[in-house]
Amino acid sequence: MSGEQGQWWKWVRCDGHALGLAVGLMLASAACGGTPVRSDVDVRTGSGAVMETRTGVGVTWDGSGVPPGAEWAEEVIEVTVAARLERMPSGVAVWEDRMFVAIPRWDGGDSTLHEWRDGGLVPWPSAAANDALAGSDRLHSVNGLRVDDRGRLWVLDNGRVNLGPPDEGVPKVVVYDVGSGEELFRHVFPPEVAPSTSFMNDLALDLDRGFVYFTETGMGGAAALVVLEIAADRSRRVLEGHGALSPEPGLEMVIDGQVATILRDGERHPWRVGANPVALAADGEFLLFGAMTHRQLFRVETRLLRDPSVPPEELEAAVEVAFDKPMSDGMDVLADGRPVLTDVEHASLVAMNADGQPHVLVRSPAWFVFPVAIHVVDERTLFFTSNQLQDMPLLHGGEDRTTPPYWVWQVRLHGNGP
Repeated sequence: MSGEQGQWWKWVRCDGHALGLAVGLMLASAACGGTPVRSDVDVRTGSGAVMETRTGVGVTWDGSGVPPGAEWAEEVIEVTVAARLERMPSGVAVWEDRMFVAIPRWDGGDSTLHEWRDGGLVPWPSAAANDALAGSDRLHSVNGLRVDDRGRLWVLDNGRVNLGPPDEGVPKVVVYDVGSGEELFRHVFPPEVAPSTSFMNDLALDLDRGFVYFTETGMGGAAALVVLEIAADRSRRVLEGHGALSPEPGLEMVIDGQVATILRDGERHPWRVGANPVALAADGEFLLFGAMTHRQLFRVETRLLRDPSVPPEELEAAVEVAFDKPMSDGMDVLADGRPVLTDVEHASLVAMNADGQPHVLVRSPAWFVFPVAIHVVDERTLFFTSNQLQDMPLLHGGEDRTTPPYWVWQVRLHGNGP
């Protein structure tokens, strides 16, 4: 791919509706601070028919309106349900009035990429595209989703059906036109980039420069970043095993008062997860990234990531701490440039203030159990998923301790543009 064809990501659907989303941040330019979460006496609640969930037993709610007991900062107007799901979600992406949800095939389901339509999940772009048995070119297990400002959906398929190792040729990123469902581009990660121990997790778009960055969490192997140069259709693996991408030694994840553990060889071990959240700085000069099981988020200059001639030791030395963070699965950036991250231990979303300190945007230990992915639509709206991941069968010797439903949430903001 070269020449004009190689610039497709710049000119396809240039007349499309733009979200106005500012991706990434530079901490030095973050201008907005936060306010404390409302106290318990000022929490907004809803009511309705009895609905019980794993952590919401005894709470009265019919799933409509505002979840009872939810708390939020003054900059938030309300939190409501965007989708109630019977399968465990991961990524979410919204374009205009359409919402797409990734359901990784951890449960071996029939489909993995969906549009939420008329109150249910519909395989998208088609059932055939989701037919993993038909070949490596189909979607096998989608985890990360991003939509760009020209209405193109970027779909990260890590290939881990039932969380088994991916077959060679399956891990890939595929780009679709949201309007037509047409496939615009795909890149299959070579085995040296996405080996059998890989878990391609999330992605950050740097389309002005023609690059995409991915976190590769690792399952049985070292975590890494993956850099894709779109025009060259070429990817490479960098910072493999770096401490910024690895679980913090000795750190334990505590959810509902319990240490999250994994059952392995008949014994319980603390569950520690590597590279996961990733986002691009507002000016594109830095990439933010980190491990889930880590109390710090890191950054590195994108000019170094884009240049394959930079020696590995120079790239490693250039990684620096951006700020402290909670244990986070997902991250995006608010329209004013502040990063917003999930806090899996406290069922919250947190935004970073100008001084680098976090404050809680929304929180609900009863309903936002294990918040996963965040998608900022514009200055007034964001979406996130929650899926009880700490109770999945992988961590409990095959026993599924999760309790459907799972959720996609919509957060309405007063507006936090630049």
